[in-house]
Amino acid sequence: MSNLPTFAPPAAPRRPALILIILLAVFGVGLIGAGSVALAWSLINQRANSIPQLLGADTQIYAAITPNLRDLPNIERLRRAFPEAVDYETDPATGDQLRELLGVEMQQDVMPWLGAEVAFAASGLPVADLAVIGAEFENLNDLEGARLSFILASRDRDAALAFLAKQRAHREAQGEQFVEQQIEAVTIVASQSAERSPISAFALVGEYVVFASDADTIAAIVARDSDGPDTLQASSRFQALQAVLPEDRMGYVYLDGVLLRDLVEAGGAQAATSLGEQPQGLNDTLAVANAVHGLGFVIAAVDVGLRFDAVAAIDVAALPANLQASLAEMRLPVSAERSGAVGAAAIGTLSFRIPPSFADQIQAAIAEVPAAAEQVAEYEQMLGLNLEQDLLNWFHGEAVLTVTAETGEVPVGGYFALAPDDPQAAQSGVGRIITALEELAGGDLGLSEATYGNGSYQVLELPEGVGGYGFVGNDLVIGFGANALAAASGSGANLSEQRAYQAAVGGLPSPNGGVLFIDLPAVRTLARDLDELDAEVEARLEPFRAIAAAATPGISDSGTTRATLLVLIGE
Repeated sequence: MSNLPTFAPPAAPRRPALILIILLAVFGVGLIGAGSVALAWSLINQRANSIPQLLGADTQIYAAITPNLRDLPNIERLRRAFPEAVDYETDPATGDQLRELLGVEMQQDVMPWLGAEVAFAASGLPVADLAVIGAEFENLNDLEGARLSFILASRDRDAALAFLAKQRAHREAQGEQFVEQQIEAVTIVASQSAERSPISAFALVGEYVVFASDADTIAAIVARDSDGPDTLQASSRFQALQAVLPEDRMGYVYLDGVLLRDLVEAGGAQAATSLGEQPQGLNDTLAVANAVHGLGFVIAAVDVGLRFDAVAAIDVAALPANLQASLAEMRLPVSAERSGAVGAAAIGTLSFRIPPSFADQIQAAIAEVPAAAEQVAEYEQMLGLNLEQDLLNWFHGEAVLTVTAETGEVPVGGYFALAPDDPQAAQSGVGRIITALEELAGGDLGLSEATYGNGSYQVLELPEGVGGYGFVGNDLVIGFGANALAAASGSGANLSEQRAYQAAVGGLPSPNGGVLFIDLPAVRTLARDLDELDAEVEARLEPFRAIAAAATPGISDSGTTRATLLVLIGE
């Protein structure tokens, strides 16, 4: 293996399918839920990047991290939210786990040699097995062919060797047996246990401590030419993603585009087997997956808290013609004022855009299912309405969904507000729909006119609360709850006037395709009022002020898209 260079830190299927994939991936990996654990190995103060030269180009998942936390900016803010993560070196739980698993002490056996770079890599994952919904894997023996490795940079070779010897002795005392093999002056030690694990084999390769699921994985690292064309570092897909990751990243995970494509393909095959037919939209989803070089998930410590990004590098030219034709529409942003104009009493809000192509999508989806088309035709005849003319032709524009706290029997309310591109068509369409419903109900829906805040609504009084609709300016508002209807009409202060909103949204991509904002103190207050909040959980959540998320609108000309989730942490 050639010498490694010394590292010096650098100075929808239709609309929008890729954004949906990325957002699902962000929340699917549980970056927030697992943050207190992952942060211990994810926050860093430099981006060492030599380990990709050790790995093969067939690497499917790669996570690069370093355990050095001492020089991080905003460290006190992070310590308040994640004390066990920032101070993991002295955290009792971390120490207990190391003693039980490896029989070593963090301070005396690990820290003396641990360098600035740690990585995890996986290849050979059985995609067909992973794509099975509900599949359970108890250990690596259930993932035939999977090759996992943990690689830790060392700054003291003798201390690293002492660590490996001590953990081997501990495992042998537990009854585990090992066998050695020598490759190019590297001693690879492999467990003889029938049950494979991510630490079944280990070795010191150059200046790197390597644990792996098998000896062959380490042998491949030893034999690989780090300057050759078959390394992860040399992979064009890996390089394409590296080029678009946020510059302030402190840790990241890379998912190979081929893995994504294979997962979509295998998942579609599994669904087709269970449904007896190919799922609708699979071809478009697969086409998007085929165009993705790679997905990256990034963590960064910023002055207001923690930021998580999901980034995709895409070959725009490889997208199918129908998606390329819709790129311009996908790139239309949602105005920054849309979410900020929501009343400050909101617990949470989500702004987004309903595109003009939404009507075509709905019509196409109905046409593809004969039973659905027949049912829609029956409803149209019964109500005397035309779905396309009376609803779909005007149901597009900027929209917002908002959740509010209420004081009645139902403690939560909310509203949907749409600023239709054609307000007159919207008013006419709503009028025809209400008339049709009144005729169906015998002429009376029980609606009455009422004023909430600055808006006039047609409302229905129910024991659980009030629900209604109305036009506030150019917005069509449909809501439930007195507070919600008042907030929708511009009563009181707006979110844009709140410091928490300003700080959280200021860390999101701009322009964007819409904003999600959740007021966490308001959520805690609601949960406390409902007696649904454990005291220990409330204390743990106290440092957090808000969660905000947004994605860049569509795919850029250079083939990138980015979704960001920001966790606002108080001083």
